[in-house]
Amino acid sequence: MKLKFFDSTRLTTKGFTLIELLVTIIILGILSVTIVPRMFTSNGFEAYAYRTEVISTLRNIQLRAMQQTVDTDICRQIKISTDKKIIGLLKTDTANANNCDTSQWSDAQAGEVTSVKVDAEHSVTFSYSDTGVFSFDQMGRPQGCAATCEIYVVGEETLTITIEPEGYIHAS
Repeated sequence: MKLKFFDSTRLTTKGFTLIELLVTIIILGILSVTIVPRMFTSNGFEAYAYRTEVISTLRNIQLRAMQQTVDTDICRQIKISTDKKIIGLLKTDTANANNCDTSQWSDAQAGEVTSVKVDAEHSVTFSYSDTGVFSFDQMGRPQGCAATCEIYVVGEETLTITIEPEGYIHAS
């Protein structure tokens, strides 16, 4: 009778090596620190939602300025109010819309279609690259700002809305 010793050709490995386990644990650790907290909070999404709403509102105001050229009771100036977290079309009862008084801005105007107001529980603010007040002319071009108007939606990250000199409004 022939004795058979250990045959190394039949040896099969089952399971993972130590290096494979360590790499997997490190990758899971990196993902849990960076991505998982963003998945369970909505803070990052609020700024994007407000950016979309501001772009839509600005386009609405721009179309109004292009189409309603006879209406004299609307001051076609957009004011970005950082303290009240409002952006919108300033309305006034003055007979001459060219002499708009931006101090007439109030929270009562924030419920209109042409304004965006940040909810009190959201930590999002607006800022502007220039003075905080600009307007659109009858061709839809921005007036009262430098080469391009930039509006910033500041939340967990800062998002930029750009209004080009020819009137194109976009997120950048």
